[in-house]
Amino acid sequence: MTEREPLEVEETPNYGELFNAEDDSLTRGKRTIQKPSKESWLHHLKPGVDIDRSLVVYKIFYFFYFAAIGSLQPYLALYFKHSLQLPAHLVGIVIGIRPFCLFFSAPILGTIADKYSKVRAVLVVALFSYIVSSLVVTVVPPVDMSCLSEVNKKLNLTVNETQINIHGNHTTKQENVLKHAILKHKQEEKAHEHLEIKERGNTELWKENWIFDVYRKLDPRTYEKAKVVFVVVLTITIAGELLGSTSNTLSDVATLQNLGNNPNDYGEQRLWGEIGWGITAFITGSIVAHQYSEQTDICPNKVFDIYRPFFYVYAALMTISLLVATRFKFNDSDKHIGERCTLFKSLEVFTCLEYIVFAVFALILGIAFGTAEAFLGIHLLELGATASLFSALVGVQCLSNLTLYYASIYLIKRFGQVRMIAIGLVAYSIRFFYFSIIPSAWLVLPIELFGGFCEALVWSSLASYVGTPPRIGATLQGILHGLYYGLGRGLGQIIGGVLIKSYSEMHFFRYFSLVMLLLFFAFLLFAPILNAKKTIWMNLSGYTPVNDEGNERLEYKKQVKLFWTGKRD
Repeated sequence: MTEREPLEVEETPNYGELFNAEDDSLTRGKRTIQKPSKESWLHHLKPGVDIDRSLVVYKIFYFFYFAAIGSLQPYLALYFKHSLQLPAHLVGIVIGIRPFCLFFSAPILGTIADKYSKVRAVLVVALFSYIVSSLVVTVVPPVDMSCLSEVNKKLNLTVNETQINIHGNHTTKQENVLKHAILKHKQEEKAHEHLEIKERGNTELWKENWIFDVYRKLDPRTYEKAKVVFVVVLTITIAGELLGSTSNTLSDVATLQNLGNNPNDYGEQRLWGEIGWGITAFITGSIVAHQYSEQTDICPNKVFDIYRPFFYVYAALMTISLLVATRFKFNDSDKHIGERCTLFKSLEVFTCLEYIVFAVFALILGIAFGTAEAFLGIHLLELGATASLFSALVGVQCLSNLTLYYASIYLIKRFGQVRMIAIGLVAYSIRFFYFSIIPSAWLVLPIELFGGFCEALVWSSLASYVGTPPRIGATLQGILHGLYYGLGRGLGQIIGGVLIKSYSEMHFFRYFSLVMLLLFFAFLLFAPILNAKKTIWMNLSGYTPVNDEGNERLEYKKQVKLFWTGKRD
């Protein structure tokens, strides 16, 4: 009796796997029938364990790119405040203009990259502009080079003379205004035990409102000098951001293109950026805290020495990212050069209701992201946060985002991007409400363990929903980045700043929590329709899920049932 040969049948793809119907005949094979077995949860972790060597270059890029971001950008505001001696509102303009540069430049540069098939060239130029702008900023001189102790000595002498003049009534109206300001400043200082600067440690030293205000009391012309420095710094920032901010957009384009039919695996690549950011942000934060703890005076030259190395580290890490980016592989689209690949043509994608809803909520989530990013630290300072707390906060946020970037591979495949967006909305509501009720700054750490649901999971869902359709992939990703990281993030900072002036941080976060909860319920009305609609990249690329049976044509009630249960009649 001869041994029976195994029975062979055509292979069928796994549930939820996407395939290109055009290439299906090339990928299908035959396999031996095996006894069916129930897949364990470990099966879903396999994509993160088996590293695809062709994708290693993108992991390396994200690591060094976001390591560069983490080494400098969290401390730019402090550099402008303590080193360049700029006033608060001018620092706010320099920092706040950056997201709006992204909003305008990302779609335009994405369109140029698509139209002329020059994604790699535009990406290299963007990274190079970041390197140059970061180095140029280091040569901008500060407003005033005098140490704060010298300024206070002059103020002490001026106060003594002012008191004599005031009692003698030998002053002009303009002089009295300045002298009144000087006297008020000294009275505020005398209300504290530690009067002399050299007797104060770092904790008290850096609680000065804005050092610029002290300089300005000594010399009213200081503001005119500050405006010159501000114009120079603002020009450098705008030029660098208009060209450089699209670097993240185009790196995402390269990654998503090489993921092919699996854009849901985006989080596995992006998590390496979170690792790089967390490492450098923690290291530089520790260095800054240590250097400040040894400062007994504020001298622009010495503060320059604290921050200047970070600019060099940033430039070095960004240079490595640039070299890695030259190894990216992009889809060959030379045959599409000259076709109607314009920004307005790409905007036509968002003319249908489902994609309009998607774009609106991408903007809303960007506003929430910008608000949390800009004002959580301020709220924690009001609650008495210390440098050690901020270091711990960086670690917790990094761990949370890293975990959710990795988990997004399974969650998006299992539940879809629309459900993850809904989770992000309700997570922001819970998070903001928690911020408003904590009595101690250290209590923020538990809720930040779930911060990845708001940032990592939301962004993975948005990016993979849009994907990189042929001919307009960079343009569409530019529009998404512009809405979320650009306009949304910028509006979040502006709206938050305006409302916090009218309400306290506690009330602001509480009201924002209520708004996000209402938006969550509003999203649930459209979610079934959006869930039944193909994602943007699937719709424009001609890909179809294996289990797709025309969900877009279902009645609304059945779409609702499909959204909540994943099943229909």
